Amino acid sequence: MRLYLLTILMFFITCKGQDKEEKVVTKTKSEIHVAKCENQYSTGQKVNEHERNWSLSNDDISQILKLSSEITEQDLHYTYPKTPCNIDVNNFSYNGRNYDLQINGGSYLTTFDGKETKIFGCDARECQKYFLMEKEDMEEKTS
Repeated sequence: MRLYLLTILMFFITCKGQDKEEKVVTKTKSEIHVAKCENQYSTGQKVNEHERNWSLSNDDISQILKLSSEITEQDLHYTYPKTPCNIDVNNFSYNGRNYDLQINGGSYLTTFDGKETKIFGCDARECQKYFLMEKEDMEEKTS
């Protein structure tokens, strides 16, 4: 009899709350993501107040993703400046998919969809207002 009552009790405990709806947290368009900055660049240059206060809204991030194109690690290494400031965003919804993002102040970002990591550069003129530094021009200048 005890075993029977114990089994019924365990059944009710494990079923508790299964009929309740799960809360879905959605990020609002106005949510602001603030950069986390290390103290200095690899050159020793200190991070300034403007860089420490760098932030992006969800709308800004959607616009960046729209303006960006996939780049190679070689492109990243040679043409995009690396700043000590990153904005990390988890579970960002874009075009019906969710991504973890790391956005660097040097006009590039990485996306991770749970399976694959990709690198994107934002070198369009419209991108300049979203980042701390723009893509470096590696073309030779002729006089």
